Amino acid sequence: STIAEEIYLQFTRPVAGQQSMQLSQILARVTALSLPLMILTACLLFFVLRSWSLYPAMSTSAPLLFPLRRGRLLWTIQFAALSLFLFATPLVSLIDRAGQDQSLGSRMRQAIDLEGWAILRHLGVAFLIGLLTTGVALLLCWRANESRRFRFFVLALMIVAWTLPGPLVGLAWKQGAHLLLDLCDWEWLAILLHNGPSAFPVVHVQMIRLLPFALALLWPVIRQLPPELLESARVDGASASKELRWVVWPWMRRAFLMSMLIVMALSLGELSASKLVSTPGMGTFAEDLFAQMHYRLGPALAARSLLLLALVAGPVSFVLWMINREPQS
Repeated sequence: STIAEEIYLQFTRPVAGQQSMQLSQILARVTALSLPLMILTACLLFFVLRSWSLYPAMSTSAPLLFPLRRGRLLWTIQFAALSLFLFATPLVSLIDRAGQDQSLGSRMRQAIDLEGWAILRHLGVAFLIGLLTTGVALLLCWRANESRRFRFFVLALMIVAWTLPGPLVGLAWKQGAHLLLDLCDWEWLAILLHNGPSAFPVVHVQMIRLLPFALALLWPVIRQLPPELLESARVDGASASKELRWVVWPWMRRAFLMSMLIVMALSLGELSASKLVSTPGMGTFAEDLFAQMHYRLGPALAARSLLLLALVAGPVSFVLWMINREPQS
């Protein structure tokens, strides 16, 4: 079993002779359970990432290229076969399951009538998570690119966020929300953090969980930004906001959009932390699917999954097309 499953067991299994536990006791138990593995993983990540992140710029030499020559066709066939196995197999299975007892078109129309607005809401929340997470990562990379001390801070932040198990992030956030509500007995704050419906808890914990991915995608690109561009802008009297708008953003725009799409896609499948903090009426798509899969993967659930894939594929294809149309920076 995974560490997340062990944490869930600690969350659901009471201590012998004790019917229930407070949230603080559960948090203490799962922290003690996951701490050794977290420390080991953090040490390994620091060893791997320290040389990658602490140098101010990447080498300007050409990247290593491995000529395939006559093996190009063989590698192409192998890659195509692997892609079909990984992506086409579950897609064909969903299509077959959705069209079992009636035509696929009628099943999809039923899914649109029943779940269309809910799926659009899920996509809107995922888009917000992708935009905010990638925006924070861009600001962190921009400031860390010229400050060695700040790079240490970003590296530490990245390692901590990457090694924290999802259930532990959710439990810690929930405990913090309860403490804040005990101090501030405000109705609007209770609705925002606990009573709902509110997307804030899910957005916050998923930003914590997915920030390392955005940092890993943006950092290699920001390191290639020529220092002469920044120095020229500062000599001309550009403020920090103008430097970000006229120098950093044009250089990072393509990477920003790609990172935002990847984080958006990852947020749709995040379950371990979101399940613990979501408010009534604002559950995530993965949480809804997880609840329905406890019964069985029926045609309605398969059609709902296909509808989500179709709604995601359209905007993603459009953004990728726009990115490919733009000239390289």
